[in-house]
Amino acid sequence: MRNAIYILLAFLPLLTSCEREDPEPDQPKYEIPLNKSIVKDVTPNSVTFQYKVSAVEVSETGVYVLKDSTALNPVHISENLNAAEYNAQHDLYSVTVTGLEPYTSYWYIVKVVDRDGNVSFTKATSFKTDGFNLTWREGFSRKIKLKGPSYESLHLTAEYADTDLSHYTINYKGTELTLLRVMKIEASANQYDFTIQIPADVSIGAGTFSVHYKNRKIFEDVLVVEQGDIYEAVKVAKYEHAHGDHAFFEYNDRVHIIYLNGRYRHDIWNPKTNQWEEKPVPDEVTLQRNMEGLEINGKIYFTALSKRGFYESQTYIGCQERIYAYDPKDDSWEFYPLYTSSNSSESLNPYGSFVYQNKLYCFGQRVRYVDGVSQEKQLLQVFNPADKSWEVVMELHGTAWGYKGIVIDGRIYIVAAEEKEHYSATVEFKHELSELNLVSKTLVKKAPLVFNDDEKGSLEPNLFEYRGHLFVFGGKSSVGYYGAGITDLYEYAPESDSWTQLHALDTQLPCQSGFCYVIDNSIYMGLGLNSSLYRSNDIYELKLSN
Repeated sequence: MRNAIYILLAFLPLLTSCEREDPEPDQPKYEIPLNKSIVKDVTPNSVTFQYKVSAVEVSETGVYVLKDSTALNPVHISENLNAAEYNAQHDLYSVTVTGLEPYTSYWYIVKVVDRDGNVSFTKATSFKTDGFNLTWREGFSRKIKLKGPSYESLHLTAEYADTDLSHYTINYKGTELTLLRVMKIEASANQYDFTIQIPADVSIGAGTFSVHYKNRKIFEDVLVVEQGDIYEAVKVAKYEHAHGDHAFFEYNDRVHIIYLNGRYRHDIWNPKTNQWEEKPVPDEVTLQRNMEGLEINGKIYFTALSKRGFYESQTYIGCQERIYAYDPKDDSWEFYPLYTSSNSSESLNPYGSFVYQNKLYCFGQRVRYVDGVSQEKQLLQVFNPADKSWEVVMELHGTAWGYKGIVIDGRIYIVAAEEKEHYSATVEFKHELSELNLVSKTLVKKAPLVFNDDEKGSLEPNLFEYRGHLFVFGGKSSVGYYGAGITDLYEYAPESDSWTQLHALDTQLPCQSGFCYVIDNSIYMGLGLNSSLYRSNDIYELKLSN
């Protein structure tokens, strides 16, 4: 923004003699002396003028703005005059002209008509609109590591942007790159994000990275591209038990598997020794498939669920919301009743949970009947083990099929499975990532998961944290007639609000209804269904190699 410079536009005394000679038709009258610019503000697509006119009673005034310097004779200007408005308080005329192009030189001419119809002009003066002020987005630098099989995302920010992608050309070392999107950053009043995809086969090393807008260079810097970490999955163990449904938790660097078919059993696997141990599970314990236990102060708490249609002290319980807990110190189980109803049609369908400040936060769909009317709500609720309280945090008003949460460096991230496409009795999913603010009870959307111009996602994926980043693995890419699983692995970097698609994994990896844990810098995943919907008892280790 430029400081306002006001200038007195003084008319020469008007000649009243009948012998006065008018200028030739093609010669305009320049009777407004212009010694300084009257440009107040310039943006990439607008300009604001402010000026004074004295010693003359003005009937009309305004500013012509032209791009073509060869058509500056005001007598022949065909563009419309941008009429100025008078501010009596400051004795100023002002006008803002919009619709200009960034990085472009223009000319302006002021026109004034007095009460007697005499017309005068200023000399033509040039100005230039601002650029986008492109810069590296916070969290990005002049160096990027390629980790995925297809693209790595690079981000720039600008104070203004044209969202028509066809107007831009991105180049690195002679290779034209894909500009995926230009979008306004929600948390900022006037900032735009440029997402650029660096292909996995691009030349490694340092080179010139440039951005052109309508064939004008608007950004250039040296970019260093390095080969990053590559993930490789290796089969390391097998769960020697019948195929079935399971619940899981990780404790003391061991994977705990609760077998849920028929009589429950509790199997413990030690990744370091590849040894197994079995523990009993009381008959009264009821868990659900793919349910995960989380540790709070040495105890394992499972996501809230509902148990329906049973008797307790000769009293029929139609529905009871409850949370189960396991104490590894003495292998004891207990449950906490949260809500009880005589209506067996009521239920709480769990999605997922996370631990924050020693409390268990649970996502789920609650179905209750009030005055005979069914009420279905998607809720985030919280259980406090200290006082056994159970409260609704907020209602989730979206249309997601499921929610999962994870805490990374004190920040809560929520992954929702949104419907992407519906066809032939089949629903495909996409991820929607948000950061949860528990104080304001709001969800702030983060960068969408998009690769190859396609929104990616799944239902019931595994979330885990590694090196301060969020990883999303597997899940159901679709359900219904063409239901399928997916073994994709994505990495989200909170510091740059960006996603990386990691190298494609073995399609036989168990990717649905299984576990995924980080133990001693190795990532272990196993059990559940593979992408072809066949059950698998295999356990894999995901190793990093440079």
